[in-house]
Amino acid sequence: MFYKKINILFFVLITCFLFSCAPRPTVRTADTAILDKTISVSEDELSYFKELSKTGTTAEERAKANFWIGQYYYNKKDYEQALKYFSYDENYYPDNQWGFLSVIRSVDVYSDKNEIENSFSKFKFLIEKRHQFAQFKQNVMSKLEELIKTQSEDTLNIILDKHFHKVIDEYILYFLCKKFYQENDYDKFYKYSNIFILEHRDSDFYEEILTKFKEAVKYRPVAANKIGVILPLSGKAIDIGNQVKNGIELALSEYNNGKKANEAISFIYIDEESKNLEQKIYKVIEEENVIAFIGPIFSKTVKQLLPIMERYNIVMFSPTAAQPDLVKENGYFFRNSGSAQGQANAIAKYISQFTSYKNICTLYSNDNYGKSLNDAFVKKAAVLGLNIKKQVEFNPDKNDFREEIVRLGGIDTLILKDRRAKENLKLIDMMNDAGKRIQQNIINYFKLYYGEKDLQLPEKGKKYEGPRIVVSLLHFSPKGENIKKYEIDNEMTNRLSYAIAKDERIKVIKQSDADAKLNDYGIEPEYLSRETALNVASSLQSDVLIFAKIIEAKSDTIYANFIPEEYIDSKGNTKITYNFKEDDFFNYDIYIYAISVVDEKVIDEIHLTYSKVKEPKFNPFSIDALYIAAIDRKMLLIKDQLKFYDFDLPVFGSSSLSSGYLLQFLDNMKNSYFPSEFYIENEEPATQQFVQKYKDTYGKLPDVISANSYDLMSIICAIVERGVNSRENFKQVLSTVRNYNGAIGNFSFDKYGDSIREYFIFKIESDGIKFLKKITGD
Repeated sequence: MFYKKINILFFVLITCFLFSCAPRPTVRTADTAILDKTISVSEDELSYFKELSKTGTTAEERAKANFWIGQYYYNKKDYEQALKYFSYDENYYPDNQWGFLSVIRSVDVYSDKNEIENSFSKFKFLIEKRHQFAQFKQNVMSKLEELIKTQSEDTLNIILDKHFHKVIDEYILYFLCKKFYQENDYDKFYKYSNIFILEHRDSDFYEEILTKFKEAVKYRPVAANKIGVILPLSGKAIDIGNQVKNGIELALSEYNNGKKANEAISFIYIDEESKNLEQKIYKVIEEENVIAFIGPIFSKTVKQLLPIMERYNIVMFSPTAAQPDLVKENGYFFRNSGSAQGQANAIAKYISQFTSYKNICTLYSNDNYGKSLNDAFVKKAAVLGLNIKKQVEFNPDKNDFREEIVRLGGIDTLILKDRRAKENLKLIDMMNDAGKRIQQNIINYFKLYYGEKDLQLPEKGKKYEGPRIVVSLLHFSPKGENIKKYEIDNEMTNRLSYAIAKDERIKVIKQSDADAKLNDYGIEPEYLSRETALNVASSLQSDVLIFAKIIEAKSDTIYANFIPEEYIDSKGNTKITYNFKEDDFFNYDIYIYAISVVDEKVIDEIHLTYSKVKEPKFNPFSIDALYIAAIDRKMLLIKDQLKFYDFDLPVFGSSSLSSGYLLQFLDNMKNSYFPSEFYIENEEPATQQFVQKYKDTYGKLPDVISANSYDLMSIICAIVERGVNSRENFKQVLSTVRNYNGAIGNFSFDKYGDSIREYFIFKIESDGIKFLKKITGD
């Protein structure tokens, strides 16, 4: 037994010794694999991994085995066998880290074989998977950078043409931009940086390249006598384009007159309506090397092109684009057209300095146009001490401004009519109920005289043959100032008479006969006493007298305050109503008596109450004037509706009121004020000289767009005349323009490139438009 145990122990020891002596692979991790592309693999490890590649129980084991087998052949420079295993991992284990590492090593294989296109093509997989295998991301990007650095410009251009991946293009372009910038090869730098800036705005390198680009082009020599002109040369806005064209070409012809060909300025026109506008702009910048652009006409185009202008340090100088958010300090957009701020400032200054109006409400469209005008006006008005009592906005698509005008203090006649209708219905119901009651009480009373049978109504369809009770209903006696004004006494008298007369057994004396008898007595209804009433009824041979008084309660006011209040209806819409207070009503007590004429006994006595809303107080918020920021057609609609809602106050508007459209509606628009950028009858010599030149050249009078354009081009000519030779110089000189006296009047730029200019204030009257004052819009 002892020897048997010794034999077993000896066998275990021998087995352990032999196992420990067997070849085992070195521990292989992904972290070690990424560090060195030539990490060694032994023959024994090769055998081990080949077996593991076949028998591995997990994807991780098989993918790992394939990688190290490929690594073995890569070390041996057996690239065909290496790619066999690396490709297998790429195809079958793309979401495993060893599959990712196999593609990295494939890049090395193709680089060693000098198959550069294949190397870059493999980076497509690596870049797309780099976030999945974040631990290797930096290694991948570093490897891409190293590969790019070892290639020639020609090779890199071939790879760019292949467009394997946007990130590959980005890194190649970034390398080329830096390379040629450092070498001061600006032609090639412009070439590659242009592509980079256009196609890689979201790159981490974008700001770096853009900054270098701006510095490089800032003082780049340009063709100082070439000006790009961006105008609508087709489409619906072609007329505006022609107005600008007339103005700038008139100024150009004056400048070029007598100049040598190499000194003359020339225009390169670009159609603002072009579908490929940006590409045309780039072409003009690069091929024509223009020093500046005139235009665009529309603010939306300015926004579209500003990034290009900022990139190339090129100024856009517009005679029309007025949207307020276009200008900024040290920016590349200038304009000499009127601005929202300028015209709003001018109107606010006119109100403050030349009218007695202090309390102002504003109404504006809630788009960029209306908001910018309103904000500028409110801001300037506050500085000038005007009191802005209300600001109300409206949707620019709407045509019914009832709610907005009511919010400002206009009277909603629809609500008032509805209120009056309800009051009238209540009066009718009261008189009907009172009439039925009096009817019954009269019949009951006279049954004592005639007997119940005699006053009994016949069967339906048969005529009543019994006695008829004669009733004199005298005109209600009014005690109060407003009863006759609203004809409450007439209405109640007639309604009660009609209600009582419905019973066949009662005959009501005609109202005209009763009124005539009162007149015979020489008594007005308001002075009618009970005794006199009985005498009148007796003379009319009446059995019953209906005598009534209406007494108006004392009130300290004669108008109702129609203060608008908002509420949310069942559909969630905001609506306007009036929440009337007790003081907004006239209150009445009505006393009605039915009296037997023979014995003067009271048959019935009724006391009723009635209320009637007072007439609305005009302008409940005590507004002096309105400032309305809207286009011309909306202004016309609003002005008409202000009258309808009893709120026809003086209106101050924007330059949109200067449009020719409103000339046919002068009577509708009277008592409206507006600023204009140009006054053809301005007595300044520069204005009159321009008007005459324009008329002689084009056979018609100029408008504000032509005048702005003429001045704009005249300023450009003066700058070119000074000999500027770079876009940055042009911008610097343009920004210093102050107190320029041109066709439009006195003009300067502020620090943002926006216009500080004179505005001409006009008033619309029934017989025409009257010039009032010239005011600077600062």
